[in-house]
Amino acid sequence: MIRIKQSEAKGIVAVPASKSYLQRYILASFYSKDKIIIGNVTYSNDVHDALNAIQALGKKVTLRKNEIVIEEGKKPSSEYQIKESATTLRLLIPILFTLRKTCTIYCEESLLKRPLDYYKDLAVKNKFYFKVEKDRIILKGSLKAGNYIIDSPKTSQFVTGMLLTLPSLKGKSTLKVVNQVSKPYVKMTLETLNNYGIKVDCQNDIYTIEGRQKYIGNYWKTEGDWSQAAYFFALALFNEDLLIRNVNLDSLQGDKAILEILEDFGCEFEYSNGCFKCIKRSFKKMTIDLNDIPDLGPILMVLALLGKEEVTFVNTNRLVYKESNRLDYMLFELSKIGLKYKKEDNKVTFLKSDLNNDSIVFETYNDHRIFMSLAILSIIVSNDTFIKGEGAVNKSYPNFIEVLKELNVIIK
Repeated sequence: MIRIKQSEAKGIVAVPASKSYLQRYILASFYSKDKIIIGNVTYSNDVHDALNAIQALGKKVTLRKNEIVIEEGKKPSSEYQIKESATTLRLLIPILFTLRKTCTIYCEESLLKRPLDYYKDLAVKNKFYFKVEKDRIILKGSLKAGNYIIDSPKTSQFVTGMLLTLPSLKGKSTLKVVNQVSKPYVKMTLETLNNYGIKVDCQNDIYTIEGRQKYIGNYWKTEGDWSQAAYFFALALFNEDLLIRNVNLDSLQGDKAILEILEDFGCEFEYSNGCFKCIKRSFKKMTIDLNDIPDLGPILMVLALLGKEEVTFVNTNRLVYKESNRLDYMLFELSKIGLKYKKEDNKVTFLKSDLNNDSIVFETYNDHRIFMSLAILSIIVSNDTFIKGEGAVNKSYPNFIEVLKELNVIIK
């Protein structure tokens, strides 16, 4: 458990590399025979899961301080170790379905409680073997080119997994996605494929993929992570001496929407010399759609609470199937400090709320985004605040606490 004091954050923070891009680059490398170098790397538990997977798939991996080198190695293993990375798991399964041999993926039990329904259905329809046990998945398949449909997916990672795999198969394929969610993440996947030299035609959420395409190796510098940047943009609203750098203004990342949302909220940032700085903070009544930006949900809830204006969140069910039930847990934790809200089906309205000054112990439910959001809240408010489960942050941003300390935040 850590204690965070209300602090005046100041200095320059460099946003870490996007783990979503890193995981895509790493898993897509399975299909390339070329040497691949990935630069501007930030290591986290999720990235290590992806690296463990690609090594088990037979690739030789060399880790440097800020680079990953991936080369041809040996034949794929039949056993894989993944801790808690849902992205790695969902990108790995279609690859294993092409190996035509029995494979076992060992996972944390919590990971196997997250949605895998599309792959279960895919296995049934194609007579693959797919069995989920307490801490593992056992599977065997012979995935072939064909026409596939993903109907109302709970996550875009099913789409990404199939898009990375289908170009390697013999023959032309189509992938139709009905009621697609998190479209920006799919755009990131298409950009990754394009970097590898893979062509995919997309018309009205129907993807047409020619088979036997060659994945070309190269050097890629990973851009900064807008999901992580959002915490510092929230903090900068209350700390005018905090500057933010290492984000790509032309990024396809959906969470870049944080800037537009803050502008709609009534806040403004200026960008100069590669850094963002807050120049205006105000809050007004608004509605926020979380359909394509579920990872921003927790920190936007913190800002809605601090803004003390009525804010309505729609498509809130997108927060349920994450590392935790972020919807219910965030509502419960923020209620400790005074949040009043109205919850409806797939919708929550934050009502005007007055914050209390009680000493508070926050829980994080082993969820990195809940921890980081509550940490930002704790820096801003005057309460005596304690947060349990700080280790959750290792999933995506292991040095988050150290970075806050470097920005003058008092943490004990």
